[in-house]
Amino acid sequence: MIMGFPNKHTSENWLQTITQYVSAPYCEAANSSNRQAFLAITLKNENVGRVYACEKQEWSGWFSLTDEQTTNRISTVAEAKAACKRIQSAQSLPIACKFNYLNDTPGIFLRLRNKSEYGRYKRTLMKSLVEPFCSAENKKRQFAIVAFKLDEYNLVKFYSCPDSKSTEWKNYSGQGV
Repeated sequence: MIMGFPNKHTSENWLQTITQYVSAPYCEAANSSNRQAFLAITLKNENVGRVYACEKQEWSGWFSLTDEQTTNRISTVAEAKAACKRIQSAQSLPIACKFNYLNDTPGIFLRLRNKSEYGRYKRTLMKSLVEPFCSAENKKRQFAIVAFKLDEYNLVKFYSCPDSKSTEWKNYSGQGV
């Protein structure tokens, strides 16, 4: 479903109403049928948009509809490995990142200290690394996963690329993530 508005101010004024009266029933129907669904907002004279993901029940930030550089494009395993190396080498980020295969399944393994850091970096990691990686693997019809591990609680959750769904946090007793 796509809705257009004349400007950001008008769309922001209507956002809560749209979420309550349009998104909620639309998404409830989609989610109860196990269908992935999105709502989008566009602006009349600005090539920008915003997306509401029904499964996550949250709005994205504004993004360009024309600029190919708005998300880091990851289209190969080599690009995913390079993105992990950039994250790993960024000393200002408290994130460990590793690309690896688990039983012939490509995966990105991200390690953070705690839930607070996970909450702080989740959106950026999803938009700049996880979603582009999964999109590339899904186009190749290659099953892929992303694992998030929290050191402080020794918890792990897995994100399935084909489903775009995460497991709940689980105790982790293994090694390597």
